[in-house]
Amino acid sequence: MERNSFFDNLKVLLIFMTVFAHFIRMSGDFQRDSAGGFIYILAFSFIMQGWFFVSGYFSKDVEKCRNTAVKTFLLPYFLFMPLMFLMRYALFGNARLNLMIPSVALWFLLAMFVYRLAIKDLSRIRGLIPVSAVLFFVAGYIPFLGKELALGRIVSFLIFYAAGFCFKWEYIEKIKKTPFVLAASILLMLLLFTFLISYYRVFPSTIWYLKEYNEVFGMDILEGTAVRLMIGVVSSAWLIILIRFIPDRKYRFTSVGKYTLYIYLLHIPVRYLYEKFGYLAFNDFVEVAAALVGTVIVLWIFSRPMTALAYENIMNCIYKTIIKCVTIFKDILLKVKK
Repeated sequence: MERNSFFDNLKVLLIFMTVFAHFIRMSGDFQRDSAGGFIYILAFSFIMQGWFFVSGYFSKDVEKCRNTAVKTFLLPYFLFMPLMFLMRYALFGNARLNLMIPSVALWFLLAMFVYRLAIKDLSRIRGLIPVSAVLFFVAGYIPFLGKELALGRIVSFLIFYAAGFCFKWEYIEKIKKTPFVLAASILLMLLLFTFLISYYRVFPSTIWYLKEYNEVFGMDILEGTAVRLMIGVVSSAWLIILIRFIPDRKYRFTSVGKYTLYIYLLHIPVRYLYEKFGYLAFNDFVEVAAALVGTVIVLWIFSRPMTALAYENIMNCIYKTIIKCVTIFKDILLKVKK
């Protein structure tokens, strides 16, 4: 099956901004009211929303999604959680392992497992978009929808996954026909908004994570709803702008879009190494430049077919071993019952 160059190009941008933002956040002198802070806020205005949108779009084969959910997302979660715990302990001397609370970027695996496993049932819901939109707002006021099992994020980001699932290629074609002047004006407003949020600290940067209920930020129901509405509007506008401007041509870098899951997972340990050994106490420009160089290197290394092949072989071996052990255990139980 021929790959879609538009979506591959979009995924390249998303993975680039994901790694870039993570590296910037780990720089030695990170400040919100700086170039690095501006890029960080800008990235988190659309990267996770974009990932879930793209994932939802490619989840239309609901049977395949359910059948591969464990192997593709849940298994890596249970493998990377203890591995990253050991790495944090070795590098920083103190770390905690709690499988109920995903560390760093691993919450995405848990969210994708839930979405892929549930999409067959979710697709039967009439008005999936309105229902997930309501959940987007009410999730901010339900205390148990917090960081445990990433429940707050899973419920909150569902709207973007559902939007991608319901999206059709015809909609993308229509958005691409948006007049340039109008699209450029919206882009300019989004950049200006990001500048104000970054340099004037109107809201905590953590509101973009959507992982804790609004009482954490001292907001009442009206304020919290307004903030979530703002996040929803801004994120949706970014997705529209990305669809409008991302080209559907194939470039030399387009092939990187095929390997984004491997880059996403394997950049996490590099992030810890960057935090430990890449501490920079220079000016903001040097830190951003260093993060940029590091991002390009990481994308190049982890987008090699050899890397993907090695990852898949290891995962397949572990998965087959687990299935074999489960089968043996099941046969033993059946014999005992007889």
